[in-house]
Amino acid sequence: MEIISGLAKDGLLILNCDDPLLRQAGRELIAAGTCRVGFVSAQGPCEEPGAELCLYASRIEPTDSAVAFDANLQTESVRLETQQETAVRVTIPAPGRHQVINGLFGLICARALGLTAAEAAAGAAGYQNTGSRQRIKRIDTLTVLDDSYNASPESMAAALQTLQALAAPGNNRKLAALGGMLELGGFSAEAHTRVGRAAAAAGLTELFLIGD
Repeated sequence: MEIISGLAKDGLLILNCDDPLLRQAGRELIAAGTCRVGFVSAQGPCEEPGAELCLYASRIEPTDSAVAFDANLQTESVRLETQQETAVRVTIPAPGRHQVINGLFGLICARALGLTAAEAAAGAAGYQNTGSRQRIKRIDTLTVLDDSYNASPESMAAALQTLQALAAPGNNRKLAALGGMLELGGFSAEAHTRVGRAAAAAGLTELFLIGD
C-alpha cells in the first residue's frame, strides 16, 4: 500500500476486490477519505458502499488460446447509464483464467480515462504478450509456455493452471521447469511451499527445479 504515498487526494486507486487484504484496505481508505477507490473482481459483483466504481466479470469462458467474459460496470449512477455502457463482452487472446483480473484492471483504467466500454473491449482484443510473459511457442509437436519474466506465488500458480488448460486430453505429457522466486523476504519459505503444493496438484509428468 506504499503506492498511495504518491497519489493525490483526488486520485483514483484501483484494487483487487477478490483479495481480502486489499478489499479491507480499500474500505479503510474510503472511510478515511484518503483517495477515490475502485475495485475489480473476477468473482462477481463488489458490494462496497462508497467505492466510486467496480468492474466485475461474469460468464467467463476460457479456451486453450483465449478467455472471454462479460465486463460489468457498477457505479453510483449506474441506473442513469445505458446497459450497453455498463456491460460488454470482452475477449483477451491469451490463455488462462488469471487473464480476467488482468484485463479488468486495464478495462477499468480505460473507463476512468473516458473511453467507452466498446473502445476498451476493442483494445483488449488486440492484446499481445511481450518478452517472456506467458509467451506460447509451437515447436514441432511441442507446446512451450515461456513464463520466465518474473515470479511470484500467484504468477507461478497461474502458469501451472494454464499449463493444465493447454494440455490436450489423452496421454500428452506435461513437463514443468520452475526456478526460484526472489525478493520475498520472510515470506519466501511459505511462498515456495505454496507453489510446491500447486505443482503437486497440477498432474505433471515431470518436474524440474532450478536454483536454491
